[in-house]
Amino acid sequence: MIISSSIKAFAATLVVLYIIYVLLSSFLSPLRKVPGPFYARFTYLFYLNRVRQGRFQHENVALHRKFGPLVRLGPDLVSVDDPGALKTIYSIGSKFSKSDWYYAWRAPGPGNFTLFADQNMVRHADTRKRFQNLYSMTSLVSYETFVDECTGIFTKRLQETADAGEPVNMGHWFQCYAFDVIACITYGSRFGFLDDGHDIQGMMGDLYAVLRYSTLVGIYSWLHDWIFHPAAKLQLFGARGRVTLMKFVEGQMAIRREERRKRDVEDKVKDQGEAAPIHFLDRLLDQNQEDPEKTTMYHVFLVCLANINAGSDTTATSLSGMLYHLLRYPRVMARLKQEIRELSSRGQLSEQPSFKEIQQMPYFDAVMKESLRLHSAVGLPLWRVVPEGGTTVAGQYLPQGTNVGVNAWVAHLNEDVWGPDAREFRPERWCEAQAEALKGNKDRLRQMEAYYLPFGLGSRTCIGRHISILEMSKLMPRLLRDFEFELERPDEEWKCITEAFKADSFDSKINLGVGAYRDDKGKPYVLPSVRKAEDKVISSRMNKEYAGITGVPEFTSAAAKLAYGKDSFALDRTVITQSISGTGALRIGGAFLARFYPGDKTIYIPTPSWANHGAVFNDSGLKVAKYRYYNKDTIGLDFDGMIADIKAAPKGSVFLLHACAHNPTGVDPTPDQWKAIEAAIKEGEHYPFFDMAYQGFASGDINKDAFALRYFVEKGHNPCLAQSFAKNMGLYGERAGAFSVVCESAEEKKRVDSQIKILVRPMYSNPPIHGARIAAEILNSQELYDEWLVEVKGMADRIIKMRALLKENLERLGSKHDWSHITSQIGMFAYTGLTPEQMDKLAKEHSVYATKDGRISVAGITSGNVGRLAEAIYAVKG
Repeated sequence: MIISSSIKAFAATLVVLYIIYVLLSSFLSPLRKVPGPFYARFTYLFYLNRVRQGRFQHENVALHRKFGPLVRLGPDLVSVDDPGALKTIYSIGSKFSKSDWYYAWRAPGPGNFTLFADQNMVRHADTRKRFQNLYSMTSLVSYETFVDECTGIFTKRLQETADAGEPVNMGHWFQCYAFDVIACITYGSRFGFLDDGHDIQGMMGDLYAVLRYSTLVGIYSWLHDWIFHPAAKLQLFGARGRVTLMKFVEGQMAIRREERRKRDVEDKVKDQGEAAPIHFLDRLLDQNQEDPEKTTMYHVFLVCLANINAGSDTTATSLSGMLYHLLRYPRVMARLKQEIRELSSRGQLSEQPSFKEIQQMPYFDAVMKESLRLHSAVGLPLWRVVPEGGTTVAGQYLPQGTNVGVNAWVAHLNEDVWGPDAREFRPERWCEAQAEALKGNKDRLRQMEAYYLPFGLGSRTCIGRHISILEMSKLMPRLLRDFEFELERPDEEWKCITEAFKADSFDSKINLGVGAYRDDKGKPYVLPSVRKAEDKVISSRMNKEYAGITGVPEFTSAAAKLAYGKDSFALDRTVITQSISGTGALRIGGAFLARFYPGDKTIYIPTPSWANHGAVFNDSGLKVAKYRYYNKDTIGLDFDGMIADIKAAPKGSVFLLHACAHNPTGVDPTPDQWKAIEAAIKEGEHYPFFDMAYQGFASGDINKDAFALRYFVEKGHNPCLAQSFAKNMGLYGERAGAFSVVCESAEEKKRVDSQIKILVRPMYSNPPIHGARIAAEILNSQELYDEWLVEVKGMADRIIKMRALLKENLERLGSKHDWSHITSQIGMFAYTGLTPEQMDKLAKEHSVYATKDGRISVAGITSGNVGRLAEAIYAVKG
C-alpha cells in the first residue's frame, strides 16, 4: 500500500512538473507573440486534431484571415502567408531544411531515405541530380505513347458508360487513369485499373492509408520508429500499406530484371527502332549496369516507389478539380471548348492530341493553372526548419529550430496577390497577366508566379510535375472535345456535397445536402408501417408476374383517392397509371402533353424549380419556359411576379405547379394566393400540371397538402398530376409513383387511358411491383393507414421543430437578421438566403455541407447539431 501510494505520488509529481515545464516553455518562448489558437502554444494536439479531420486546408485559410500572415499551429509550428517570405524559405540555395514531419514518409532507419522525405540537403541534391533528366520536359515526348495508350482505353470506357446511360464517378476513373499511366511510364505496362474499373489488389486503399499514416504520425515523428514495424506486422494503419507498396515495387523490379536476363535489350531496341518507348525502370536498370555505384539498386527502388506514391493520387485530384470547376463555371467551359473546336477545325489538334499541339492552347494553359491554384493536391504547409541564426518573417523574429511553412491553399487565396476575386475560378487572370507581360509590364505575372506553388518551390519542387502536366494536358482536351459532361445532380453540385462530407473526418460535420429524410440521430428512417406492410407482402407469397401496363390496380386506385379525396366527384373520370416514382410520372405527363395537348406546347416551370424538371420536359418534347416564383430579397414568394407571368403567357400554355412543399425553396402560396393563382390560370385558359411529392410530409396533414390540387378540380379544371411516394412513405429506392389525368367525360377517359398505355409500353413496358404493393397495403388497410398517418405527421413535425429550433438558436446568438422565413417555409428543404460565398465558408470553415444556392435539407438537422449549425450560420452571416 505504501509502495503503491509512493508510485502514485511520484507519477503525479511528474505530471505536475511536465505541466509546469510546458507552461514555462510557452510563456518564455520567442514565439509567444505569434498569434494563433490558444491551445496551439502548448501542444501539437490542436494541429493533429485539425489535420485528422480532413479539412485543414480550409481551416488554415480561415486562421490566416483571423490572425494575419503568421499563425502559430503548435509550440514550434508557424504557418506563413507572406509572399516576401517564400523566397527566403524555399528558394534554391536556402538553408531551410525539411522538418522532422517528413521522417514518417519513409520506412524507419538511417539508410531508408527517399527523394521526397530526405532531410539531408546535400544527399537530396545529389540524388535529384542523378535522375532529373528522366523527369525533364525533353523526356516527355518519349512517354507520350504510354499516355496515349491509357487515354484511348479511358475514352473507350467512358463511351461504354455513356452508351449505357449510366452516371460516371469521374473522380474514381481519374484515379484509374493516373495509376495506369504512371504504371506504364514506370514499368512499361498498365496495372489494369482502366480495364477492370476497380481498385486492383487494394492499391488505392493502400496508398490512401500511407498518406494518412505519414501525415498524422509525422506530427509526432519520434513515434514512427516505435510503431511502424509492429503496425506493419499486425497489418495496422498505413504501415501495412507502405509495406505492401514496397513489396509490389520490389516484385516489379524482380520481374523486369528477369526479363532482361532472357533477352538482349540492345537487340530489342534495334529491332523495334525509335517506336519502342523505354520506360523508367529500363532506363534506371541501364544506368545501374553502366555504373552500379552511382545508380544503386536502392536508387532504382526509391524512384519507382516515388512514382507510385506521388504520381497517381495527386494527378487524379488535379484532374477532378479541373473538371469540377469547369462544370461549375459554364462560361469558362464554353470558351475552352471554343478553343478546342477552332484548333480541331484547322487540323491543328489530332484525334489524340500531342503535347506539342496542346502548347498552342493558351486558354487551356490558363484553365489548368487556375485549377491547380484553387485545388492544389497538397493541403498542408510544407514545413521547413529555420536555420542557425534565426530569421525574420512578416516583421516577426523566428528563432533557430522553428518549423515554418506555407500552405498552397493559403497562398493561392491571398487577395493581395490574386485580387479580391481570389476565390473565383477565373482563368482570364492568367491571360491578362500574360498580355501585360508581352507589352513589357511583367510585374503582375511575376507576382502571381512567385506565389504559385501547386508543385512546391525551389530545390524541392516536385520532380514529377512535368509528367503530371503531360497527363492532364493530353487527357482533358480530348475528353472535352469527345464528350459532353453534365452534373448528375445539379442541386447537389455533382455529388460534391456527399463526397466532401465523406472525406471530412471532422466528428461534428453536418450534411445538409441529403435528399432523403433522416431521424433525429441523423440516420435513415424506415417507417414501421412500411416494415409491417412489407412483411405482409412477403408472407402473402404473391407471384412475381408482370403487372399490367398501368401497374398494380390496388395501388393506383388508392393513390387517386389519396390525392383527389376519397369522395371526389373527379375519381370516376380520372385516368391513372403507376409510374417509376415521381420522375417517371413527370416523364409520362410530358410525353402525353407533347403528343396530345391542343394548346401551346410550352410548359412554364417556376424559378427555381427541382433541377430535373427542365431536363424531363425537354426530353419529353415540350418547350420549357420559366415564371417568377422566388424573391431572393424577401426570401419568400414573388406572388406579384408569378401572377404577372401567368397572365403574360400565351393563351393555353401549360403551367407546372408544386402542390405543396415547393422544391427547392420550401416557399408555398397561402390558400388565398392559390385561389388567385387558379383564377389567373383560368383566365389565360392555361393547363395546370401538378407535381405532388410531399403529400402529408409537408404539413403533416394529407388534406391540407392536397388543397391546391383539389381546389383546382373543384373550380372546373382537369389537371394532370405526378405523385411520388418516396418522401411520404420513405420508399426512395422502391420508385413507387403515379401519373393521373382528370378527364371531361367517361368517353374521353377511355381514349386517354388507351393513349397512356400506348405511351408507357415503349418506355418501360411494365412498372415495378414491390413498392406499389407496399404502398397499396398501407393505403387499403385501415390499421396500417392510420399508423402511417401518425408516422408521416411525426416526420413533418420533426422537420417543423428543427426549423423552429434553428430560428430560435440564431436569435439567441444575437443575429440581427430576420429568420422568420425558416419557419414560414415548409417541407424538407429550406432556402436560407445565404450567398454562394457564405455557403462556401460553411463547408470550408465549419464542415457544414449544402448547395451553393443556399438551400439546405432540414432533414439533416438534428437536436444534437442544430446549435452548432446556428453558430456556423451566425459566423458567416452575422
